[in-house]
Amino acid sequence: MTQSEDLLRVLIYIEEKLDHGELEEAESLCLQMIDFYPNNSELLFVYAITLQLLEKRERAIGIFEQLIRNNFTSSEVWNHYAFLLFEENLFSQAQKALRNAFKKEPKNAFSWWILCLLRTYSGNFPAAKRAYLYAQWLDPDMYPKLNLLSKSQLESLLQQSIAMLPQEQQFYWNSVIWNITDIPDPRHLQYQNLSPLKPLLFFESSTATLHVYRYNIAHLKIENQSATQIIYEELSMLKHSPLWPTIST
Repeated sequence: MTQSEDLLRVLIYIEEKLDHGELEEAESLCLQMIDFYPNNSELLFVYAITLQLLEKRERAIGIFEQLIRNNFTSSEVWNHYAFLLFEENLFSQAQKALRNAFKKEPKNAFSWWILCLLRTYSGNFPAAKRAYLYAQWLDPDMYPKLNLLSKSQLESLLQQSIAMLPQEQQFYWNSVIWNITDIPDPRHLQYQNLSPLKPLLFFESSTATLHVYRYNIAHLKIENQSATQIIYEELSMLKHSPLWPTIST
């Protein structure tokens, strides 16, 4: 077996690991192979994707920038690079990267979805909707109709989720202010260095306010019943946070 055949076999194996969610093992395999093929662009690309899935965003960005310097600049590279920059809240840089992706492949559904995200989290909701509809037209299976719930619908889901909690926790979350809003406040993202797309809820202890983000829940692309379960799980985890509200006696 030649070196190239050996590398291809391992790359396929790593991608299988990624498909099965075995991210740490995939990362370990990438690092082992990079020792033998330090400049192989396909391997570095798979490694960058692995880091991205592990939410090691800064390292992934560094690998993508290395690929770009080496002129390995497919639309996939530009798209993933743009998405990572978006997740790091570097919107201007993400837009520049995305323009390069569109130059390579104008009708790439992933590109249009990233454009939708950039517009959404910049507050340009009508333009974001147009971008998402085009992504949906290009790939309706990957980008189904968004289930963007109204504030009253989300209040109902939140009530259902809270009702699933132990009684003491129900009391807490029914006692705080609920702020159902479109997208996260950047300050809430900075608190935990989160992607704009990541948080569904944020509890602000200083104002006793539970923030719930409509677009983040919509982009989960799930039915209401599943959303109720996920919100319940998020609320359950908040009890372990130092931000867990306390009741004065």
